Amino acid sequence: MYMGQKGSGKLGPMMPSQLLVELRTSRGIVKKRKDFEYKIQRHAKCKEDYLRYIQFEMDLLKRVKTRRENMGLGNKKDVEFAIANRVNRLFSKAIKRFPSDVRIWISYIKFCKQMSCGSHSGTNDASPQ
Repeated sequence: MYMGQKGSGKLGPMMPSQLLVELRTSRGIVKKRKDFEYKIQRHAKCKEDYLRYIQFEMDLLKRVKTRRENMGLGNKKDVEFAIANRVNRLFSKAIKRFPSDVRIWISYIKFCKQMSCGSHSGTNDASPQ
């Protein structure tokens, strides 16, 4: 059984070419994340590195949502939740590092509105600690 074949059962088994595309895409995402993590962990941190990483994750979130909708996967939002949490943590780190940067704050507020942060529970999980 190929990785990725296990699923809802409604999609059926993946074709080998689909599986290859999935593996390449996953590897590419992991490589990009490692590159971004390296940049924000280095000694000389740059605001643009944080913003590029956040944009990459937000674009990924958008692609995952679109793909889920196109495939008719319904309410399976575990991956989207994980990506949104990653974006939230990145914004928190960026705000701690560059607290006077209005552009980061505005982007963060837009993201929170888009995700409706804190509306599902009594707390606002999106606020930077």
